Amino acid sequence: MQEGMEGAWKRGENKGVIKKKKRKAKKLFPQAFPTPSYLKRKIAILPLEEGVSSPLFSPKEATQVLTDRIRKKVLSVKVVDYPTVQSVMEKLKIGDLKEKRNLQRLGAALGVQAIMVGKIYGPFIFYLEEEGVEEEGERRPLCSVEIRLKLIDTLRGEELEEFKLTKSLLKAAGEDIYEEVVASAVDEEIDRLRKIFSRMPWYTRVALVEGNATYLLAGSESGLKEGDILEVYSPSDFHTPKGKVRVGRLFGLDGAIAYRVKGGGFRTADVVRFVEEAPPGSPSP
Repeated sequence: MQEGMEGAWKRGENKGVIKKKKRKAKKLFPQAFPTPSYLKRKIAILPLEEGVSSPLFSPKEATQVLTDRIRKKVLSVKVVDYPTVQSVMEKLKIGDLKEKRNLQRLGAALGVQAIMVGKIYGPFIFYLEEEGVEEEGERRPLCSVEIRLKLIDTLRGEELEEFKLTKSLLKAAGEDIYEEVVASAVDEEIDRLRKIFSRMPWYTRVALVEGNATYLLAGSESGLKEGDILEVYSPSDFHTPKGKVRVGRLFGLDGAIAYRVKGGGFRTADVVRFVEEAPPGSPSP
């Protein structure tokens, strides 16, 4: 594997391109409502696995760089802290996330629409073969990395996208650029990452129902506003809505209480999607 990567990088095939499998997009809901730009999709990024290990920069460090760059550059996404993900998995005894049922349980508990998983190869140091330079110590060092990522929907447990980030940077003697090369691999394709996330339909989940009050796993940080109208569905039926709720109060960092305006029978883990923005100056219910 390393030899194949080295050959590609020496041939100049080191641009941070995303290669993804072509798959026909599936509509989550039968009728599409436009999602306001201020609403943020919620995702979780799991620790990168080692594809080919490197002693230079750990997968844990690379995962943190990936998370930080997406948080900074993709404003349409809210990334849930991994310690929070770990805590919920331990509390609910959620096992291997390769199992569809476990993915769905995690999505319902956190309100995340997708998880990102992947493997990292490198970063490695290669020495460029240059005419007239025979000693390895005199050759210019090249730092290269490859990150293979998958975005998986937590509602259906299906893969949404599969793509690859690669990057190579020339390294000066004694220079530590391992973090920089990982960050550059992400930054170089940030526009495509934005498009990938923007194709995800926005929705959240019901955390709790008490009488007429429906507690939601999205609030101010996700972009909800008091007065927004939302539609409630069963996780097993996206064709027939149970009813509608109006956001009445935002609380905490990212929670909301919505009140029923139509229908009923709402339950924990129900799927809630945006329907109508609150008109300016509208009173809370």
